[in-house]
Amino acid sequence: MEKLINPEPTPFCRLMEQENFPGLKNRINLEDTLDLLLSVVEDVDGTEQITQFNSCFKLKNGNWLPNPMVNIAFDAFLTLYDEAYKLRKSDKNFITGLRIFYGLTGANFEVKLLFKPVCYNWNAITSKYDCKEGTKKYYYTADNFIPYTDTEDVEENYRHQILISDNCDEQFREYDSLKNDVLGVTYPFQTIYTLMADNKSDGDNIVMVKNALYRTSTGGLSAKHSVLLLTTLKAAIFRDKFANRSHLCPPGCTELTRDELAVHFQGITTCNP
Repeated sequence: MEKLINPEPTPFCRLMEQENFPGLKNRINLEDTLDLLLSVVEDVDGTEQITQFNSCFKLKNGNWLPNPMVNIAFDAFLTLYDEAYKLRKSDKNFITGLRIFYGLTGANFEVKLLFKPVCYNWNAITSKYDCKEGTKKYYYTADNFIPYTDTEDVEENYRHQILISDNCDEQFREYDSLKNDVLGVTYPFQTIYTLMADNKSDGDNIVMVKNALYRTSTGGLSAKHSVLLLTTLKAAIFRDKFANRSHLCPPGCTELTRDELAVHFQGITTCNP
């Protein structure tokens, strides 16, 4: 008999009760509900994905990408969530998210991630969620997300400077769009905020963005550049675990299915006053 696994729906009502997240009130519960059980990465699996990353990726100058790439304060996400929320086509059947683009800057090609709010809106004709992107990209500095207006194309630097080993065997090649090499990932805000709500502390409340290999649906590791999110604590749903369920871009840049997004329920969640 097949073993049934109970889902972990996004705890919208608990998220809206959080004093740290006042901007979620009566908004995030309008989204379609995700099954966060599929976002949980066991500690041993997450550690393997992170530690094996440098076997498959390096820069042409011989350097490795740092881990974590950036540490983000909890409070900083609200600005980008606000923008993602405004991208909804209606007050139901949508899922907000944050796309993270890989970038390199300067003569030494140091990591500079760019962030763009997105919203996946349900398309009843195609039975898929269409991605609507914000107009601005942001970078993180001094505890805030700032619009990126520099002329330096940090994403182009990444494409030109990254080296990839398909078999993680010291045989490296350059970036190749025909191989669907990844330029970024998208995280639902439901995952991000649940991770943060489960891991508040009296100390530094930060989300660490770490390079990781992508784990396929069959359980193997693939030489696709993904990231895992974790905090200084890992509790509740994410006790001693990492948060994933990001969506590689490409291929998931423009649309995703319900199964790909791990949608548990389509519709508005009502909370008791």
